[in-house]
Amino acid sequence: MQTTLASSISNAQEKLNSILQGVLPPQLQKPWIDSSARLFINQEVYPEIAHTPIIREGTGVCANEQRYQKVRADRVRKDFAQFIGIPAESIDPRDIPVIGIAGSGGGFRAMVSTIGSLRGMHKAGLYQCAMYEAAVSGSSWGIAALHTYAKGNPNVVLDNLRLAMRENMFSLTGLISFVSRNDGVAKQVFADMAARYLLNTAKGRGPPVEDTAGSWSQQQQQQQQIVDDIDTEAESDDDRVNWSIEDLRVLFRQVAEIGAIHTDTQRIKDDAKALVMLAAGELVDAAYKAMQTVAAPPFSIVELYGALLFKQLIVHHEKHDDAETVHLDPHWVKMSAQAECVESGDQPMPIYTAVRHCIHTSAPIDSAARHEYQWFEFSPFEFGSAEHGLWVPSWGLGRPMADGKELFKLGEMHFGSIMGAVSSAFCASIKAMIMEVYLVAPPPLRRAIGQLVNRYDHDTSVSHPIPPYTMFNPFRCDTSRSSDQRRAELQEHKFLSLMDAGMDNNLPFAPLLRPERNVDVILCLDSSANIELMSWFARAEQWAEQHGVTRWPWGARPWKAEPLLMDAGTESSFATNAAKNAALHAEESLLKNNSRCAIFDKPVAP
Repeated sequence: MQTTLASSISNAQEKLNSILQGVLPPQLQKPWIDSSARLFINQEVYPEIAHTPIIREGTGVCANEQRYQKVRADRVRKDFAQFIGIPAESIDPRDIPVIGIAGSGGGFRAMVSTIGSLRGMHKAGLYQCAMYEAAVSGSSWGIAALHTYAKGNPNVVLDNLRLAMRENMFSLTGLISFVSRNDGVAKQVFADMAARYLLNTAKGRGPPVEDTAGSWSQQQQQQQQIVDDIDTEAESDDDRVNWSIEDLRVLFRQVAEIGAIHTDTQRIKDDAKALVMLAAGELVDAAYKAMQTVAAPPFSIVELYGALLFKQLIVHHEKHDDAETVHLDPHWVKMSAQAECVESGDQPMPIYTAVRHCIHTSAPIDSAARHEYQWFEFSPFEFGSAEHGLWVPSWGLGRPMADGKELFKLGEMHFGSIMGAVSSAFCASIKAMIMEVYLVAPPPLRRAIGQLVNRYDHDTSVSHPIPPYTMFNPFRCDTSRSSDQRRAELQEHKFLSLMDAGMDNNLPFAPLLRPERNVDVILCLDSSANIELMSWFARAEQWAEQHGVTRWPWGARPWKAEPLLMDAGTESSFATNAAKNAALHAEESLLKNNSRCAIFDKPVAP
């Protein structure tokens, strides 16, 4: 069954990729694609391209987040005092509860609902007291808007949505019109998609066509003049410039061969002229040569979906009299740029979530440990997984790396691609898709579906008809000497595939339950479909127990009804059994630990 499914899905995916690469209109083909992809090595937008990211290991939060926690706690002191109605002078920042906002998945419904809730919280003064705002899928779109053009103001987001959502996001006519009327903005929107397309079609091709005839030779002449100038200065002032002409020519050859500078950083840190060597033409040419030997992540529908989301929801629409214009700050394409308002303590820190579906081939097929969803988080500071203890700076995400070294340089992963990856619910497993039908099906059909999935539980759980977003794995390295098998399993792969975290839990409890964040209060904004049926709290309890989280309020439920409980006398389905086991486990934990949890002022344990 698994072999047949895998073969059918693989054939379908190849056809889908072929369609995607052929569906592009003339306005989005060569040389437009080359020009758009070139933005990924624009040092005005990506000054970090001159630096090499360092992989951090450990389960704690990074130093930048630690500083943010202190700054934010001090900034919210006045707002919190105002919210609870006491003088600010009487509050010690250490006594202020750490508040985390958890926005659920649910597509556009969740986005609008989340923004509406945050608008009410903002008006009441509660939003200003939050430390974190984590999001799954649809709610992440609203959070993204808050941390780009809206500057933390939900009212601005709502105003933009009123203009942006008047047109169908998937309209091909609208897309062509957008590109024709806003060429510069469109190139920034589709830069990642264009770069990914070129990466997948680079074999056997030469450097991209230049926009202006002769510009490549002009760059070569300019660089040669720089070499001559530095050589002249070096002869007259060896102490000031320690570069020989041969050093620089070797440097040029290195750039041309491998697309990165592997020289002693101490030799260039005081010499600003060395950065001129990273001219756009050199990097493009070098990247193309490196692409001939470096396998690229597959091009999928998620890239297109993310670009369209970014175009519709992050590009700022403005209306002046009868005319409507669009605006895009180049820094909005970078998640790391969101750190500016976070570091100052002006806004809560956003956390965007995704999961990796890991299949453990060594475990028995009928074992519950055969496959699992592993949580990853994107923040303005870094990307990584607390489960693996591996992190990379956000500005370095998207580059091909191995053993902590770059294979060639690229700009930061486009924020549109992140938006697509974290909300790619259509990449669900076959079982998850069937589950959507199961929830709305009449009882007789439910029983039939339950029997079918019980029979092919594993095969349908690990098969994904639409491939998830796949990127270069920044943590890839030699694992032959690794003693951490869980970490080594991740590090041995060239690529990292991520999808909508709603595959595991439609509420982002995982990042907010990390002990290092010391979250005291989680405000859940749940806009899930079938909200009264889903077992998100039971799943969160299981996750908390597996990861040693002791702060979870065991037994907490927003309502008493058992999730997916069928009519009396009816045999429980696969989903009912899972929810029931989680609920029973929670009750056993309460009794064993003599815990007490009050829900709606009613104790549920002795």
